[in-house]
Amino acid sequence: MFFNRMESGRASISDAVYMEVITGLHGTTMPTILAAACQAMVGAITTYETGDIVTAGLTVAGVVVAIVRLFEIFAFRRRLSCPPQLGRAEAARWERRYVAGTVATASVLGVFAARSIVLGDALCSVMAIGIGFGFGAGVVARLALRPVAALLDLVAIAAPAAIVTFMQPDLRHVGLGLLILMYVAASFEMVRLSFNASINQITLKRQFEQLSRLDPMTGASNRSVLATDDCRPYARPRPLQGGERPVRPSRR
Repeated sequence: MFFNRMESGRASISDAVYMEVITGLHGTTMPTILAAACQAMVGAITTYETGDIVTAGLTVAGVVVAIVRLFEIFAFRRRLSCPPQLGRAEAARWERRYVAGTVATASVLGVFAARSIVLGDALCSVMAIGIGFGFGAGVVARLALRPVAALLDLVAIAAPAAIVTFMQPDLRHVGLGLLILMYVAASFEMVRLSFNASINQITLKRQFEQLSRLDPMTGASNRSVLATDDCRPYARPRPLQGGERPVRPSRR
C-alpha cells in the first residue's frame, strides 16, 4: 500500500518536476568519490592487517563500480547540454541506470562490512560498518524522492552485515545486528517523511515560477517574459559617408 502510494505520487508529478529530480540525482560526484576513497583506505588497511584476499577483491570491486558511476554521471551531464531536450521516457532510463549504480555500490559495501565482521578485527569492523552507515545517511539525503531505490540501497547495505551478526552465538553480535536493523528502520522512516514534503516543495516552486510569468487575469505572458526582448544591445550607428553630417535630434 505504501509503495503503491509513492509510485502513484511519482507518476502524477509534472514532467518539469520529474526532470528536476533526475537532474538533482546527477548533480554531484562527491558522495561517489568519497565512498570509493573510504572503502579503498579501509580495504587496504584490512588487507594489510589480515591478509584477506576477499576483502582485497571487494575493495577493487567498489572502486570499479565508483568509476563506472562517475562516467554515467558525466554522460548524463553531456546529454543534458545537447539537443534535443531530454524527454521523460529517456530520463526514466537514466534514473534506472543511476539506481542500478547505487544498489551495486550498496551491495559491495554491505558485503564488505559483513566480511570485516567475519574476520574478527574489531577496529576494521568499526571502520567498515561506519562506511556503510555513512553511505546510508547519504542515501536518505539524496534518494528521498526515490523511496523504493532508497529502500533497496538500505537493505543491500544492512542485510549482509545483519545476517552475519545474527549467525554469531554471543550477545554482542546479536546486539550489533539489532542496531543495524534499527538504523535501517529509522532511515526509511526519514525517507518516508521527506518524500511528500520534497515533492510538494518542488511542485510549488514550479507553480510560482509559472505564475510569475503570466498575467493573473488574462493568462497571457506578462512583462517579465517580454523583458528579455528589451535587453537587446543597442545597434551601433553606421559610419558617415563622405560629406554627410550627423543628424541631431530636434528640440521640441
